[in-house]
Order: sequence, then C-alpha cells, then structure tokens
Amino acid sequence: MLEFYFSYRGVLKRLRSGALGGEMDPIAKHFFTLGYKRASAKIYLSRIARFSQFAGRVKRSEDLTPPIASPRNVTERDRADMGPFSIRRGGGR
Repeated sequence: MLEFYFSYRGVLKRLRSGALGGEMDPIAKHFFTLGYKRASAKIYLSRIARFSQFAGRVKRSEDLTPPIASPRNVTERDRADMGPFSIRRGGGR
C-alpha cells in the first residue's frame, strides 16, 4: 500500500526498515481507508518512519531511563543529599 503514496525504491526500502517496518503498509492502508489526502498521509508516514528508525537504533527502553533508587541501593551519602523530609520513619509525630 505504500506504493500508492511513494514511488522511489529507496524511499520504500527506508519506510519498510526500522522497528515499525512491518507495520508501515497496514498503516498506509488505514490512512487510505480513512480518506486521508495523499499529501497528509505522506507527511504522517514519513514521520512514523523517522520514529521507526529511531526506535530501531534504541536497543531497550532501559537505555533511556535512569535506574530507580530503591532502599537497597541508597547509600548514607545519598540520604544526606536528600534532606530531612525525604525519608520518613514510623513511630514519629
């Protein structure tokens, strides 16, 4: 279905590569069935393909998120940096 919007082989190859490459034809078909204008669908498909290329380069979502601090890996120095209101202990006021 991408051939309805794009004709160059290199563009089609780029659109079908990446993390979402296998989904690009169904997305293009969906835009066609919804009645999107050709110019609008081309813009949206190009943007989805750009995101697909980015997603293909990122190995895991863990690479993007910092580790979460848990009580087991918080050191005394970290506790001092957090301030007096960040750690509450039971039996208080």
